[in-house]
Amino acid sequence: PDLESARPLAMQLDELNRQRRGIEDDMRNTAEMLLEVETELLQNYGLCLFEPDWHAGVVGIVAGRLRERYHRPVIAFADLGDGWLQGSGRSIPALHLRDALAQCATQAPGLLGRFGGHAMAAGLRLRREALPQFQALFETVLRDRLSAEDLEESIATDGSLRGAELGLETARLLEGAGPWGNRFPEPLFSGSFRVCDWRLLKGGHLRFTLETPGGQRLEAVQFHPPAEPRSTWIEALYIPEINRYRGEERLQLRLRQWQCKEENDARN
Repeated sequence: PDLESARPLAMQLDELNRQRRGIEDDMRNTAEMLLEVETELLQNYGLCLFEPDWHAGVVGIVAGRLRERYHRPVIAFADLGDGWLQGSGRSIPALHLRDALAQCATQAPGLLGRFGGHAMAAGLRLRREALPQFQALFETVLRDRLSAEDLEESIATDGSLRGAELGLETARLLEGAGPWGNRFPEPLFSGSFRVCDWRLLKGGHLRFTLETPGGQRLEAVQFHPPAEPRSTWIEALYIPEINRYRGEERLQLRLRQWQCKEENDARN
């Protein structure tokens, strides 16, 4: 199609993406509020969550967000109607999720309507009234297959970037070296930064202006942050990337995690 006919299609696609992000944010916020109220759920090795109004097409994304935050297997369920639930799960490296579901099916024949997937992601269906039984059985299987140490996240980084290394050319090289995936992870770097400014964006994301100990100023963004910065200095895990806007290219750090630091510790 030509430009004129493609423009309305692009606008429609953008609107659908906005709606999907809004649904995702609402569902994730609901799940996190539930976990703040029912804090005992975080003592479990896994999380099995359900809300009647959750969207079946988005539960997998929400499960992935919660897995990233709490570092444990997560299955989020949506109501399909007619008494059936659709579950979508995301796992951690220590657990083969599809095999864990197979163990559930073996120990409780007929409990799962159907299931499938692989090590890090899987889906299943079950009757709504069977959800409590599945939640208890899934937790039992996880405790059989995992240790408490498996739930303690360990992140390997590629060290720090300094001076000219922390520039647009590095971001271009990393972009061209992809695509990245489960067995070929995107390079992740670490560093201390002074927080010059930050603001909350639409959708709950954070935009930062950071400064290295050497005085280099950088823009950074974090999607779905668990908190807001409460100190002047942070220790961050980040990925350099290119922010393209209106034909311009600028370096941007995509923050994966950060924690507050004392100023003296950050400068040393």
